Amino acid sequence: MTNETARLLKMRAELERMQREIEILEKDGEVQKDIELRDEIEHILSHAGKTPGFLKVIFPDFMVTTEMTDRNKSKASPVKKHKRPLITYQNPHNGETIKTRGANHGLLKTWKKQYGSDVVNDWVISVDNSA
Repeated sequence: MTNETARLLKMRAELERMQREIEILEKDGEVQKDIELRDEIEHILSHAGKTPGFLKVIFPDFMVTTEMTDRNKSKASPVKKHKRPLITYQNPHNGETIKTRGANHGLLKTWKKQYGSDVVNDWVISVDNSA
């Protein structure tokens, strides 16, 4: 199986998971009320010729992020794990490159067995901490 095929299958599974979550949220009465309220506010703003940004002007101290709402405080939210940096290695012997966030990459393990861990660690060509 190619990396792209595995990536596609993983993305399909993630999409299915997200679709199930959407269905659950759409059935949640509180979420429905929030959506209806948002739609009503947008209608009023549109009727008055205003944009949602106008609310920030007239209520500057009232703008709250969703993390601060009571509904979200009562539900246990998962702790976000810090993502490891994306490290790109290039094998100077054959020019092959791999990108990994950890040491469990099969080819990386093979290289480290074959050439030694210290040598392979010198093959790092980039480290991306952004994602």
